[in-house]
Order: sequence, then structure tokens, then C-alpha cells
Amino acid sequence: GVERTQALVRRLQTVGLAVSTEHPTGKKVHRAEPLASKAEAGNVVLCPGDWRDSFRAEAADFPNGTHDDQIDAAAGADSKLAVRTAATVFTHSI
Repeated sequence: GVERTQALVRRLQTVGLAVSTEHPTGKKVHRAEPLASKAEAGNVVLCPGDWRDSFRAEAADFPNGTHDDQIDAAAGADSKLAVRTAATVFTHSI
């Protein structure tokens, strides 16, 4: 939890990376809904890698599977990218 996050932040800052953290709120299933909608519409592409099979298995079992951390992380990344993309589009369209 908190201690692990703080240790990771310190390690990343030690090598010169700017780091920010946040504590997600609400249920994971609700946070995953926008990403799920994009995936169902065919708008999600997974990069090649050995991780894809476990990710797909977790996604297929979500939200009732044993594991849900990959889906929660992907949903959080999607949320951040969607906000940043929307802000960029708006800024450049003016």
C-alpha cells in the first residue's frame, strides 16, 4: 500500500523522473466501464508481449475473477490518457 508506493516514488525520483500519485476512489468495476466500452467497440489494441494472455484472462473474468489489478491499472491509464487527449484536442482546435 502506502509504504510500497512511497518507496517506488523515491526510487523513480532518484533517477530523475517526475512522479505523482493518486488514490483512486469508487468501485473498480465503475472505473473500468469506459475502457470496457472502448474494448467492446473494438477501439483497444494490445501491444505484443507475453503479458497479453494473462491480461485477457483477467479481463474475461472481471469483475468476478480472482485478480483485477491489471484491469484496474489499465482503466486508470485509459482515464488519464482520455483526459489528456481531450484537453490536447480542445487546446489545438482553438
